[in-house]
Amino acid sequence: MKANFYKELNDLTENFKEVCVGTIVKAEGELSELKEAKFALTKEKTIYSNSNQAKNLKEILDMVGKDNILNMSNPELKEVEVSDKGKVELYLEPVTDNPRLILFGAGHIANQVSKIASLMDFEITIIDDREKFLNKERFPEADHLIVQNYTDYLEEYKPEKNDYIVIITRGHQFDYDVLSGVIHEDCKYVGMIGSSKKIGEVFDKLREVDNASEELLDTVYTPIGLDIGAQTTAEIAVAIMGEIVKVRRTKDE
Repeated sequence: MKANFYKELNDLTENFKEVCVGTIVKAEGELSELKEAKFALTKEKTIYSNSNQAKNLKEILDMVGKDNILNMSNPELKEVEVSDKGKVELYLEPVTDNPRLILFGAGHIANQVSKIASLMDFEITIIDDREKFLNKERFPEADHLIVQNYTDYLEEYKPEKNDYIVIITRGHQFDYDVLSGVIHEDCKYVGMIGSSKKIGEVFDKLREVDNASEELLDTVYTPIGLDIGAQTTAEIAVAIMGEIVKVRRTKDE
């Protein structure tokens, strides 16, 4: 293995958001020498643990598909047969930043969602324009508390692939503004709380003002949360985080 492979890998993870590491865990036939060989790739660059094995590793990568690999968010074991050269088992492991949970609204439900999310590895950001509600006393576990107008925040917001957005603005007053600002972004999850009537009103406005397609509206998780018969604030928060975990762990399947 190249002595500087892990140094190059470290450079990749520092400079790119999407990195995947692959390891040949089993190899047969002419490819048997590839066992334990490694590679790492981004959209722009691929590195190999041994330059002498690069040709065969590239052939394997081309068969699996670079885009397919980079779109993974969970580790996966794949078996690949390379023409008449033999078979390999390839372990693919995405190297990603921690998922970001972004709560638009600092009400009672957000308070409970934040607490539950803090037990996992989410980076928690909460936005609200009321300092009375959004402060460290109410949200000691959150990573970022942003007291700001929602639309002003969205002008600076830079979406990431691993973003999970929960829209729970007070009285649904700003649901349209927030959803209009994030619905076109490539986020992992966008969920909005509300009754069928309230959701219908927001969707109608998106159709009329934003020319949103039905296909786009279908990407929004609403009514938000798993159907567990939740009634209390804490139960609603459990349902929301349960749905987020489900999306996080099964999106690639």
